[in-house]
Amino acid sequence: MTPDVDSGVFARVVLIPDESGRVRLLGFTSGRPVPGSTTFFCVFVPNAPNPIGGRLYFVPHAECRFLTVPTREALKCVVSGGNFVPEGIGNRCPHRPMKRKFWLGLLAFLASLPVGANPAPAQTPSAPFITPAQLKATLAGHKGRVVVLHLWATWCGPCLKELPLIAKLAREASSQGVDFLPVSLDDPTNRNAALVGRVLAAKTGDSQWSPILKADRPEDFVADLDPSWKVRSQPSFPTTARATCATPSSATSAAAPSSD
Repeated sequence: MTPDVDSGVFARVVLIPDESGRVRLLGFTSGRPVPGSTTFFCVFVPNAPNPIGGRLYFVPHAECRFLTVPTREALKCVVSGGNFVPEGIGNRCPHRPMKRKFWLGLLAFLASLPVGANPAPAQTPSAPFITPAQLKATLAGHKGRVVVLHLWATWCGPCLKELPLIAKLAREASSQGVDFLPVSLDDPTNRNAALVGRVLAAKTGDSQWSPILKADRPEDFVADLDPSWKVRSQPSFPTTARATCATPSSATSAAAPSSD
């Protein structure tokens, strides 16, 4: 793949069957038959969550399900270990309707349960959204204190691992004059807001702990917030954001991206 991820030898996203034929594997291909054949395609199936390594499969065209999912979004799915799944992938997964006997048995079982015996668990609230203007106003409201703007995303594996630590650190640092402002860089959709809420509830105990930045290009907002931040230093994919402290006199310093 090229640095922009959206072109190159393996720039088409495809689902192929595994050896058993019952499971679909997410892979990448050129979309063209291999030399000397008109029916077989070479498909690279990366390891998860580290896509540097993987396996090559030679698959007949009839068994390939080509997706319209952007390559970058499919890679997020791989790196996240399945925590982030683009809608275009789920829509193309094979579905086998359940037999009538199963549904009749299920209905009979449900009818035998006492009413109200097991109430449905409360739904986890979705994470809120925050616009760039609202975030700037929030930062300005912390004037006189050290502010850490922590940028993260659910498709970033290291971000998920450090969330409990960051939340604990934020609670302990508050009494020392240090305020943490966590902001998710997930795409600002209702579907992702529900996902972020569930992740936050599991990792921090509070589904509202971190809002999602509602901006088309978050990197432009960060560059505007802190002109010293170099946009070109950001790796094409994936990005792990590292927080940077603001000085007490200016609580609008941005988080710098990590090249780790």
